[in-house]
This record gives sequence, structure tokens and C-alpha cells, in this order.
Amino acid sequence: MMKKRLNFIPRELQPKMVFPHELIPIVLFAFVVLFIASSSVSMHYESKRTANVLQQMKDQDVELTKQIQVLSEQNKKNDQNAETFGTLQKVLSRKNYWSEIFKELSILIPQGIWLTNFTNSGTDRVVLKGESSSPEGVAKFLRKLEGSQHFSGARMNYSEKEKDVSPSRYKFEMSVPVKMPDSGGGT
Repeated sequence: MMKKRLNFIPRELQPKMVFPHELIPIVLFAFVVLFIASSSVSMHYESKRTANVLQQMKDQDVELTKQIQVLSEQNKKNDQNAETFGTLQKVLSRKNYWSEIFKELSILIPQGIWLTNFTNSGTDRVVLKGESSSPEGVAKFLRKLEGSQHFSGARMNYSEKEKDVSPSRYKFEMSVPVKMPDSGGGT
């Protein structure tokens, strides 16, 4: 036989069961609190993650800036080296031709002319200073320069007779453009 349980507590005093409709506000409140807490934790995690990403980007920016500066300095050095190389190449390509120019100049100098100074002004122009026993010798030298292969367009800067010198001597200075041979020919 089955035993039946007896409850001696009157029905009014017996605990009542809470119905789901009475639990709804409590469950909603618990859900809202849980949602706010999880959102707060998620936002805190995202802000830390974002801060880490931003710091990494700043570190990369600093590193890239340093690399750009190094590359910029190397580029400047390369430009300077290229300019120097170009200048040296130009000088070296003309170096061989100066011997031809001096050879021609020595042939062109007439009797009674002495060159005392030969200056290259850094361009394709030379300044010739010298002395002569006569003004005709200076004029002859100027005409020979005009007809030469490497010199033309010679300009007389000055010519004057030296005072109190016997026999007579004339000082002169000429500015002469130099025609360089093409870099393909010559010795």
C-alpha cells in the first residue's frame, strides 16, 4: 500500500508558488544588469585592444619616420656622389684634350711672345697673360689664335707698354674661349 503524506500546515500558511508573470520583472532586471556588465567588460576589452593597436601604429610610424630620414640622407649622398661623378667624368673626358690644346698653343706663339700666365677660369675660357717685344707680335698672336682649331673669339683685355724698360716690352692679357674636341675623338 502506498503511504500518503499528510500536511498539517493550513493551506493559507503554505508557501505559494511564484508564477512566471510575477518573475518577469526580476528576470528582466537581472538580464539588464547582466547585459550592462557584459557590455562594460566588452567595451573595456575593446578599448584596451584599440589602445594596443594605436600604440603599435605609433611605434610603426616612429620606425618608418626614422627609415625615411635614413633613406632621404642616403638619397642626398647619392645625388652628391652622382654630381661629383658627373663633374669628374667631364674633367677626365677633357683631360686628354688639354695636351692637344697646349701643343697647338705652343705652335701658335710667334717669335718675340712670352706667356707668363695661363689660367683656366673653370669654364671653357682661358686667360693668357704675357709679354711681347712689339705690339705687332701681340696682334699677330691674336690673329693666329682666331684661325686656330681650339681657340677662337679671343678678346684682348689689355695691352700696355712697360715704362722705363729697355728694350721696349709690352704686357698683354687675352681672354680666349677654348673649343674642346668631341668626347668621341682625340688622343
